[in-house]
Amino acid sequence: MNTKEISPEYLSEWLEVPLAIASKSLEDTPRASMNFIIPDSSDQLRILKECHRKLEFMMTKPSSDLKRKNWESQWQRVSERVAAEGVSEESLRPAYFNRKMLRLRGTYVHGLDASFAYSLHLTILRVLFLHHLQGATSYTELGSGTGINLLILSKLFPGAAFLATDWSKNSLQLIDAIGAARDVNLEGRSLDLRTMEGGETVQVPPDGVILTIHALEQIGVRYESVLSFLLAQPARVVFHLEPLVELYDATANFDILASAYHRHLGYLEGYLPTLQKLEKKGIIEIMECKRLGFGDVWHEAYGLVIWRRS
Repeated sequence: MNTKEISPEYLSEWLEVPLAIASKSLEDTPRASMNFIIPDSSDQLRILKECHRKLEFMMTKPSSDLKRKNWESQWQRVSERVAAEGVSEESLRPAYFNRKMLRLRGTYVHGLDASFAYSLHLTILRVLFLHHLQGATSYTELGSGTGINLLILSKLFPGAAFLATDWSKNSLQLIDAIGAARDVNLEGRSLDLRTMEGGETVQVPPDGVILTIHALEQIGVRYESVLSFLLAQPARVVFHLEPLVELYDATANFDILASAYHRHLGYLEGYLPTLQKLEKKGIIEIMECKRLGFGDVWHEAYGLVIWRRS
């Protein structure tokens, strides 16, 4: 087994950002929580075969992915934790950051600390926000969930305005709690990404940023209304960190399994090719598009796409 650490140098090389940004993004992260093991080749094959066996069993049954009421229940538990413990990065942690076995840069890895996946997730956000999103006057998130992404943004850019949107009442309550605790210009509004009901209340200024983080996953192939909304906004950039099945390598067993899992659950598909067609037509410019290569043992929700209207 090979033990490694997510150091500033590792982060800078992996995410292709200046070392200063990587270092700043790790400032408040305990070093022990950023250590991981790369299993040897025989274990890699064993993990792959085990995942394949479990996926074959999953695919004999209808998708059991979380539905709306399950998300509401999850956010309610987070809301109760925040009420008891106060607003913090830990109290806002979504329940799905609970696995030690993960995918990282084309291989399976094992986080040594239970918080490895979540710590690395937050670090990735800080890196990407600092590298790509500095200088905006407002940040609008579609599908804000627990509000953790806007909490990170408000710490990095406290002078900006922040708008959170979600269909969940518990999510909007969490946004209110964050705004009160942080004393920042943060507002929450109801918006359903499946239908874009509530979208008429959202208007992003030309110097504003729109972002989605693990939010478009659930809309599958029904992304047209979201895309129409985004194209109508004069935002400076649109930032996505989402599961993008088109970025997998169709010739690698490691990725074939992830693609099958993604499609079995009906996750986002077709959105990236549609953006690429719009770019060819001169309607938008894709400024960044890459696979970060991080995810749980099943798939990756870290496909980065940043674009703007031409």
